[in-house]
Amino acid sequence: MQERGRSVRPRMLTGLIVVMLLFGSFAAGNYASGQSKKKKSKWEYTSLRHSPYLKNSGSDMQKMKALGAEGWELASSYGVKGEELASSYGVKGEIITSVFKRKR
Repeated sequence: MQERGRSVRPRMLTGLIVVMLLFGSFAAGNYASGQSKKKKSKWEYTSLRHSPYLKNSGSDMQKMKALGAEGWELASSYGVKGEELASSYGVKGEIITSVFKRKR
């Protein structure tokens, strides 16, 4: 009686492992073949180049306010100045690039 009980458990465990491996291989195959759902980006992005010296009534500030009214929010901002700016844009001084995002 005890001999039989001992031999059933390993068979059940082996069967369970085989079933789990089969399901796992199908899931991996579907993922690798691109059959899983593709995620779309939740955000869309836009950028605005502007002066580092913003005036409340200036055109750059008005552009930013218009973006805010459309639901855009500031995600990042960085500046370029010096020789790199002069060679790339033909401008002396500094230009700030602000990146905005909003939900789709």
